[in-house]
Amino acid sequence: MNAFQFSCSSPDFTIRTAPDGTVFRANRAKLAAGSGVFRDMFGMCDDDVDSNLTHAKAIPITDVNQGLEVQERPEIFGLLLALIHESPTIIGEIGYPDSDEEESSPEHDVNGTLPVPPPSTSLVESTPLPELIPYPLLSPLFDLLDKYDVTASYVNTIADHLKRNAPQHPLQIYSLAHRLSLTNTNLLPIASYASQFLLSPPLESYTLDEIDENFPSLRAYHRLTLLHAHRKEKLREVLITEQLFPHDYGLCVKHSEASRTIWAAHKRSMEARITAGIDLPAEMAIVKGSFTSCPTCELACDRAIAMMQYKVNKIAYTFDRVPGAM
Repeated sequence: MNAFQFSCSSPDFTIRTAPDGTVFRANRAKLAAGSGVFRDMFGMCDDDVDSNLTHAKAIPITDVNQGLEVQERPEIFGLLLALIHESPTIIGEIGYPDSDEEESSPEHDVNGTLPVPPPSTSLVESTPLPELIPYPLLSPLFDLLDKYDVTASYVNTIADHLKRNAPQHPLQIYSLAHRLSLTNTNLLPIASYASQFLLSPPLESYTLDEIDENFPSLRAYHRLTLLHAHRKEKLREVLITEQLFPHDYGLCVKHSEASRTIWAAHKRSMEARITAGIDLPAEMAIVKGSFTSCPTCELACDRAIAMMQYKVNKIAYTFDRVPGAM
């Protein structure tokens, strides 16, 4: 994979990745504002203090006035630089911004403790992040966010990329978000968001190797188990209780008995095939073909399926809405 082509309009610092030798030219003020590691490193060199800072020790420094060499993959490090050269994303919950929420003070990050870049850094232009960072790059990028102590408000930006990868890579994002949530609980809602794309196949279809590979903890597996069990129970309740002519409403005097028998038989066949991800109204709509000769019975079928759809839409489809899963 090629290195991310990062560039900066006002560079005053050079960083080279080893062993490939890719050179990135960055802005010191942006680096210091976005990363605790760079902030400590520049502070140590500028103030000529003892080199006993924990963050500074994490990076091998050659000559800070000439540049820096780091042992990082260039395609990942370029994304990190692009991130901390952008304005941070400040949101209340990952992936669910609230436009009415009060914004943080312009002089502090979301935690209210760290100063933002001096005003002059707002004039620094740089290569923007890709519209969507590919899933394979997200896990190592999150590792760099932790390694370089990137300010929390910037992490929100990458969390949004994590969420937007969920529809295409649900199991991988579910797993990664759970792993990351061990140290950042704000990322657990992304795991829950991904769970709606894991309603099929049934959990019993996973092999032991697939479970070991894709579920980083018992909690991650158990939450999905609870979601599947909850949905199957609620879907079964909807199926069993939905009647073709509830309280004889819209009753077809001529065919009611035969139509009810057909409806009940199809429900019995469906009950044995219920899974967490089944489209119950669509499956029940198949029986509509048996009523086409009678407009009254066909209308009753349409109404029953529409009511079924309404009830199904109320069933939890993410684990955060399931009792005991959080």
